Amino acid sequence: MKQYLERYLQDFPNGTIQDSLKYLFQTYGPRHLWMNNKVAECINQELATLTDLGKYENLYDQIGPCFVRINLRVFKKYHLDTKWLVATFINSNHYEQPQIDWQAFRQVLSEVGYLTKDVDSELAKLKASASISHSDEYHQAYHPAYRLVKKALLTEDIIFLQAKNFLDQYSDNKLKIIAIDGKCACGKTTLAQHLSEHYHAVVVHADDFFDNADQEIGINSQRFKEEILNRAVKGKALEYQRYDCAKKKMLSVKTDILQEWLIIEGVYAANTQLYDAYDAVLFMDIEPKEQLKRLGLRSQILLPRFQNEWIPRENTYFQREKLYLKADLII
Repeated sequence: MKQYLERYLQDFPNGTIQDSLKYLFQTYGPRHLWMNNKVAECINQELATLTDLGKYENLYDQIGPCFVRINLRVFKKYHLDTKWLVATFINSNHYEQPQIDWQAFRQVLSEVGYLTKDVDSELAKLKASASISHSDEYHQAYHPAYRLVKKALLTEDIIFLQAKNFLDQYSDNKLKIIAIDGKCACGKTTLAQHLSEHYHAVVVHADDFFDNADQEIGINSQRFKEEILNRAVKGKALEYQRYDCAKKKMLSVKTDILQEWLIIEGVYAANTQLYDAYDAVLFMDIEPKEQLKRLGLRSQILLPRFQNEWIPRENTYFQREKLYLKADLII
């Protein structure tokens, strides 16, 4: 949980310990006793009062591994379906909520630098009231307007808009090279496909460079630099060798002509040897239960290998590279 709080403090530095504790509290999900027939009314009333702040904001911000805060201002900007938000918010309240680990809260808050006496004081307040608001400092800096929802309930359209909303900041017409890294089964390939269709981008899959040359990183970063990054020029196609794991041989690939976007998709795509070559790195996260559910639907035969070999290896890579903290956007 520490990396999640560290990322939050990195993105929202102008709060107080009260806001950090609220963040940790929300990692357990919504804890509001809403009358279902009042949810739509409250959301619509709040949306009607909101105006654009004139600065960039994410469509959603991750709250621990399982939840996100949907930013109502950005939601309104894209004219998204309020009925979907109402239903998703209600459904997010119906998930089983585990018992809060107060000691874990205390440990994480101390690890990120808060004084023990302040931590204990804020924890005592929360235990007594069972609810917590944002600080005045946070309200003044960020004007929070959001709904907390289960991340697994996000649609492909919402995930796409999270990325598009960020990438639209890159308005020049030069070639931009974007990496999409993240956990297996989190939707990297699907997102890359949607972005490719929208931006007329060329997509290169990091999996094509799993040629057993680097057992630690997984992909052949040197060959990737030589065949992709060093040759990527707007107005020209890429030609490279794709490693076919089943046939254990190289196959020739020629892409479409590069226009303004080149998307590199796959785990290990943003490793240290390649990271600085990108204009932006997007990191896709997924909660462990949802990850195993998706992998099981893909293949029950391969699921044990994912659990015992590939997922631990990927998680070691993410922790070593600190990608959750380094990435430009969390999806």
